[in-house]
Amino acid sequence: MRILFFITTLLFIIPNMFGQKEYRLNSPDGKLEVTLYIGDRITYELTEEGHTLVAPSPLSVHLDNGTVWGNGSHLKRVSHRQANEVIPSPFYKRSEVKDVYNEMTLSFREHFNLIFRMYNEGMAYRFAATGNRPFKVTNEEAAFNFNKDYTYFYPDYVPGQAALDLYDDADLRYSGYFYQTETGYAHGLSWPLLVKYYGNRNLIANQIYHVSMPKPFRLAEQYLIRAEAYCQKNDFSKAGNDLSTLRKMRYKSGGTINVTKDNWLQTISDERLRELYMEGFRLHDLKRWHKGFERKPQANSQAEGSSLKIEADNPLFVWPIPQHELEAPGSEILPNESNR
Repeated sequence: MRILFFITTLLFIIPNMFGQKEYRLNSPDGKLEVTLYIGDRITYELTEEGHTLVAPSPLSVHLDNGTVWGNGSHLKRVSHRQANEVIPSPFYKRSEVKDVYNEMTLSFREHFNLIFRMYNEGMAYRFAATGNRPFKVTNEEAAFNFNKDYTYFYPDYVPGQAALDLYDDADLRYSGYFYQTETGYAHGLSWPLLVKYYGNRNLIANQIYHVSMPKPFRLAEQYLIRAEAYCQKNDFSKAGNDLSTLRKMRYKSGGTINVTKDNWLQTISDERLRELYMEGFRLHDLKRWHKGFERKPQANSQAEGSSLKIEADNPLFVWPIPQHELEAPGSEILPNESNR
């Protein structure tokens, strides 16, 4: 089905102090608006619900005969139309695509049209010749004067509040591991994102900024391993010395910690999480300590998967045997508890 509504009208013209005239066009949902300023030059401005996205920016096309569409051009008329189309798409993942937009055509005496379309998702424009004489385009000017840096991050996950709360104000790891910024999602969540080991060239070359690249061997981990081993031998004094040595290199000041028979497991657990956060150790640590965990919803978390409680020694702590290994011809491998 194809439905088109054509409207040709005289627009309300708003002259400004510079002698320009303004013409506005909104997206179908009314949230986006483009304003065309017609004067000595043609410029446009894009806003979303009153907030500027693109500040006034010039548009023009240069022809080989010296004519410049957009510089000193004279407007003849303006027409509007609305479209609600369904386009068949046999080679796309959907059988059809909706094409819904508002369109404004500005016709100029210099034998060209400037056509703007506003969608709910964005803006499009094009120049179109209306004369019969051949010409060549020698240059095109398309400026986008963004009023701020619109670099956004789209992480698959963000650090949990419980982990962030483990770092106190003197802990230098917090500022080294996390970076507070706004995500690019519709809800506009501003959150400390993981930038641990930020700067890996292979990841940044593919524009991947929020994924860490862990180091396979670190001296800090050796201190944590030895401190835990000392605790298993009830030598809590040496365990405290190892943890304090590590923490003094991570703190602005202080960092000394006391390890006792009653607090050693929680102390080791917290310090390993602070130091090795998101490096893939946590599952193995909980299994080794025979501890479970509980995940609770927090602000802007997804409904699915945000609530989870796993008891200690649950079979889920063991990776299941791959199904293709179990079903391979001649395989005598038996499933483990996680396969059942």
